[in-house]
Amino acid sequence: MRRTSAENPADAYDVVNFQALDDGQYEFVDVAMWSDEERIFMYAEPKWGDSDEDGNDDEVPVSQCGKPCARGYIKVPESNTNLCCWKCVQCGSNQYVQSEYRCGNCEEGTWPNATLNGCDPIQQKYLQWTESAVIVVMLVSALALATAACVSAIYARYINTPLIKASSRELSFVILVGIIVSQASTFAILAKPSPMSCLMERLFPVLSIAAVHAAIFTKTNRIARILAVSEKRIFQRRLRFMSTTAQLTTTGVLIMGQVIITGTMLVIERPDTILVYPASNRAVLLCDTSELSSFLPLAYDFVLIAMCTVYAVKTRNVPENFNEAKMIGFAMYSTVVIWVAYIAVYIGNEDNRELALCLAISISSIIVLALLFLPRVYIVLFHPEKNRRSSFLTFRQDTMEAKVNTVSSALTYENGGTYVPRSHDSVS
Repeated sequence: MRRTSAENPADAYDVVNFQALDDGQYEFVDVAMWSDEERIFMYAEPKWGDSDEDGNDDEVPVSQCGKPCARGYIKVPESNTNLCCWKCVQCGSNQYVQSEYRCGNCEEGTWPNATLNGCDPIQQKYLQWTESAVIVVMLVSALALATAACVSAIYARYINTPLIKASSRELSFVILVGIIVSQASTFAILAKPSPMSCLMERLFPVLSIAAVHAAIFTKTNRIARILAVSEKRIFQRRLRFMSTTAQLTTTGVLIMGQVIITGTMLVIERPDTILVYPASNRAVLLCDTSELSSFLPLAYDFVLIAMCTVYAVKTRNVPENFNEAKMIGFAMYSTVVIWVAYIAVYIGNEDNRELALCLAISISSIIVLALLFLPRVYIVLFHPEKNRRSSFLTFRQDTMEAKVNTVSSALTYENGGTYVPRSHDSVS
């Protein structure tokens, strides 16, 4: 620094540069002068470091104690008295840059945006009809729905033929309607949760399952009672509660039990939606249904399935020409396995409960259709010569005639006839 007067001690400055000399020594070298008149006058090139292989040393060092922070970082001063020097600290995963010195927390249901300067709502996750797993489930449901509709049309077309009449046609239609409703309800289960879709999800699947198995239970119970009478060789003019009206009433009472349970739970817990956050950056839209409201109606259906299975076991030795009970037995054994698997998925994996429920409904419906209806449809369409009463009332063993005549008489009464015992009804 040169002084030109006592009053102005800083008229000019010498700018020095610490350089390495050719002999390897270091010293300060004058490279410029700064003055009020000329500002700065360069008379030598400063050296900023050791030269590289090409002799370049042009990289000018940055004279600062805090570099600009990258996106998502804030400045944290090294001390309260030195705000000019700082270090950069990254905000948390659920935080945004509120100011250059402060991170802000995103509220629940929001997440930092792409620029990290604010929060956006988290996109809600729910089952999409474009997902591969959902497409597979819907295809299975559509197959079962189309099959049930076709079988219903064939049954309606040939409703007065002996084979259809002998299958308890009224109960058969109850089963078919239950299957159709259950398959249609799978699309409500897979739809975007809303109060209406949640209502349909809680109402139609359990009611349709109850309708199917209430009718199957009534069928197997009727067969079991007929066989019990024939085994005891006790005959009466007619068996009680064997008419179509009685059978439909029994089925309706069993279905009404499910209506009461489901209706009560719907009153206690109104159908609605809820957002669940399994992680801070995930929002899953679900139906707001408690475990009790979900499982209690299904428990009633499981009781009906168990009752059907018990009666299927009781009627497993039915005469071969009345083998519908055997088919019901196979269907019930398969159904039990399916629903046990569903319970395992329900307990162990919350994310796939809806898909598992749809698959359980669809597969059990397909089994019922395949075992209880398709054999009769095959005979009606492709072997009409077998669709007459004599074809399924002919027996090879005289020892079975008593049982079969009892069953045949009960079936005849059910369809409007009168039971008149024959002389050989008591033959064992």
